This record gives sequence, structure tokens and C-alpha cells, in this order.
Amino acid sequence: MPPAGKDLTIILRSRPRALIEAVVVHTGYQDVKRKSSTGSFDEVNTDLLSRRVSTNILDRIDGVTSGVLFNKNVVPAVNQSAITIRGRSTIYANPNPLIVVDNFPYPGDINNINPEDVESITVLKDAAAAAIWGAFSGNGVIVITTKKGKVSEQPRFSFTSSLTAGARPDLYYQKILSPADYIDIENYLWNNHFYDNLLLSPQYPALSPAVEIFAASRNHLISSSDSTAQIDALKNVDTRRDLGKYFYRPSLNTQYTLNVTG
Repeated sequence: MPPAGKDLTIILRSRPRALIEAVVVHTGYQDVKRKSSTGSFDEVNTDLLSRRVSTNILDRIDGVTSGVLFNKNVVPAVNQSAITIRGRSTIYANPNPLIVVDNFPYPGDINNINPEDVESITVLKDAAAAAIWGAFSGNGVIVITTKKGKVSEQPRFSFTSSLTAGARPDLYYQKILSPADYIDIENYLWNNHFYDNLLLSPQYPALSPAVEIFAASRNHLISSSDSTAQIDALKNVDTRRDLGKYFYRPSLNTQYTLNVTG
């Protein structure tokens, strides 16, 4: 120990070689050391997967890996993938990246994989993945390794519980016309004879209740006072109120997982 009143100087020396050699990348075909691999990889371990609470494995890795884009607004019936790794490499072919689970290609839906069964995820992001998995890996590879028991390992029990609560959908978030404003526009179009050809069409196209009331009033099937009363009643009808009151509820998603390894 230095004498009293003297400063203690501590020098730390780094050993990066020991850290690099310890990092092993699982490509789904073999385990290679990071220093000897030529490709671009991202490793997501159990600690990173447990940071976010979700029953979907894609939500667990969203925002954790670089170069991986999750498309939230996928248009149906369009050749578009929910996952894009460093851009898209195919035009008309399958746009999805290759999913590998425990060294075998997984053709099913990745959302069916329980996140609590996953031990680690490796994302292969460059052309080196094609040297391992061929043409199917043109859009990248996601290698999923599930939890397994090891030789001479003591039995281990783990229990996980998660609870996710969400608010009911806000039907008034999107700014659309109110029923009163919509009927006022129909009234303007009616006064400018916009619906005349539709009323005379032999195909009998479907018309809104307000236009049917306008036509009945013009044909003297109902009085003008009855027409005004029915139009005023339609202006007060808003199905969003009934949907929000009787149909939609706050969401509550619970998940319980019991794992036994050994």
C-alpha cells in the first residue's frame, strides 16, 4: 500500500483478442468464430430477447438488430415481405428471408414460434449467407436456435409470465366526414342531378338511404316534412359510437411459460 497522502495509480491493459475468440456465430449449418467469419452477422441472445414483452418473436427482435426493417403496413395480395434485411434482392420471386430453426429451413409462419422457446437468433445479412444456404437466402437468413438440454446438466425449471394491456381502438383518430356532413354533400349532388342516371339505370345500383329519401320525396311518396324528419334522423346515426360502446374492448394478452431443461 502507498503511504498516506499518496495517489494510487491503477493501469488497466485490454485483451481484445480473448474477447474476439470467445464470440461464436451460429450460421444454422455450423458454429464459426467471429474472427474467422467473412460475413456480416448479428447475434441476439436470450437477454436481448427478454427485454421486450411480446408473444411474437418478430416483436422481440424489432429495433435490436441493425439492417433489419420490419414493415408494419404490408398491403394484402402484394408481393411484399414483413421483414427486409438490407433491402430487397428479388423482384417477382419470394421476398421473404429464409427462416432456419435448429439447422433446418422452416417453411411455416414465424409468428407461430414461441419466443420463450428461443435461446438465440442470428441474422445473416450479406452474400456470405448464399454460400451456406443457396439461392433461397437471397433476402437474408434468420437462424433461430431453440433451448435444449446439455450433457451432464442438472435439471432446471423456469417459469415466465407476461401481461400486455392495450387501449381500445380510437375510431375517431382518422379524420373522416361526419354523417351530417356526408348527407349535406349528397344533398348538394342531388340538387345538381348527379343521381338521376343511377335512378334510371336498369341495373338498379345500390344507393344510400339519404338518396332513397330524396327520390321518394320527389316522387311524392312521402311528404316534405317526413323527408326532413328522416334526413335529420340519419344525420344523428353514427355507428362508431355503437362500435366503441358495444363491440370494442381494451385488449388483454397473457402468456404463461414453463420450461424444463436438463
